[in-house]
Amino acid sequence: MKKSLYVVIPVLAAIAGYLAMQIPSSTKAGRQIMADIVLVNKCEVPDRYFAVQQLSSGRRFRFSGKQLQVKVEEGEAMKLVLDSRYDEVEYNGVTFRVAAFQRVIADCSAGERQHGITDGLRGTFGG
Repeated sequence: MKKSLYVVIPVLAAIAGYLAMQIPSSTKAGRQIMADIVLVNKCEVPDRYFAVQQLSSGRRFRFSGKQLQVKVEEGEAMKLVLDSRYDEVEYNGVTFRVAAFQRVIADCSAGERQHGITDGLRGTFGG
């Protein structure tokens, strides 16, 4: 009986330790945060044409100036896109995981295809 206690007690302690380590990480994954997202616009179009799209729901959030505050789950996947009001032009922005403070770069200078998009944006928005 005593020998089995020497085996059972360390096993139970190890299981309890493992479970204690899992609880904080599982609650963090679904933690709601107020994310501050700042747009760094390297395109020749105004900031107001950009938005951030929540990939899980498809919902878009518009920037107010160069900033956006949104309540989402920490680490959720989002993407820099054009505001849905401007569906004549397509912009393939960066995908990122949300943190409490996030800087997102809109860069229209990469490659021939992107130059065509920039020219289309200028033509559509009169820039």
